[in-house]
Amino acid sequence: MNEEDKLLKILEIETNRVNHLDTILFNIKVWTTTLGIVMIGFVFENKFKEGTTFLLLAIGATIIFFLIDIYFRKIQLRHNKNTTEIRRYLKSIGDVEVWDKLWAKEIPVRGKFRQSLIDHGYTIGVYGFLLLTLIIIWLVNS
Repeated sequence: MNEEDKLLKILEIETNRVNHLDTILFNIKVWTTTLGIVMIGFVFENKFKEGTTFLLLAIGATIIFFLIDIYFRKIQLRHNKNTTEIRRYLKSIGDVEVWDKLWAKEIPVRGKFRQSLIDHGYTIGVYGFLLLTLIIIWLVNS
């Protein structure tokens, strides 16, 4: 097995890791959303009597899930960086035309802020919306 074949195998393993982490991240978001909705349901079912406790619990759980999500996202981004470096090296030692065709769909991102927004914008949006909803209900309930 030559060097290019070994790197292609490593690239496949890294890509599978990224895909697996996508599943984990999705499940974390699903559990967070489900927990938040259940807690909101308990608040409305109890007619706002003991709703503050449920909402504070939901807010705390959402923050904890957010931190776990960010942790797994950082791991995923590290694997993405590895795959990018392997692809660049394979392009440098192999057939440039083939790699250019494979990378034709990738849009270059300029600026650190834009890249950060691409990397974490979805996660911040999901948790931000859920936290904002829980806080508004908590304020109305108080």
